[in-house]
Amino acid sequence: MGCTKRDKGQAFRSGPQKEEETYNSRPDPFDAEGVVLSNQKLIEIQVRTALQHTWAELSEKFSDVVDPAIKYGGGHEAIRALLAGTSELVAVIESSEQQLSRFYKVLAKQFLLSNSLIWL
Repeated sequence: MGCTKRDKGQAFRSGPQKEEETYNSRPDPFDAEGVVLSNQKLIEIQVRTALQHTWAELSEKFSDVVDPAIKYGGGHEAIRALLAGTSELVAVIESSEQQLSRFYKVLAKQFLLSNSLIWL
């Protein structure tokens, strides 16, 4: 699978180039989104956590029901503020989960090391 430097929008505008060619629209390795050409069709792929997915569904629903401009950063200020606030909350929760996971791994490693020394 080859990667190009074209963005997702460019990939969709220019049409299929070759099978299995991918386009990563963002350089952040933790934000997995891209476009894959399969069977002469461009397919957008997004990989999200459960919280990110819930936020995206909320954003899409507001865009569908209230104002399509919400999807592109427009729309009513109160809804934009709500989405921004919940986005920040998701980031805090996920960051906390990552910190807890790292802390758990350190503790588990220390526990295993201390217990192995007892048996020597």
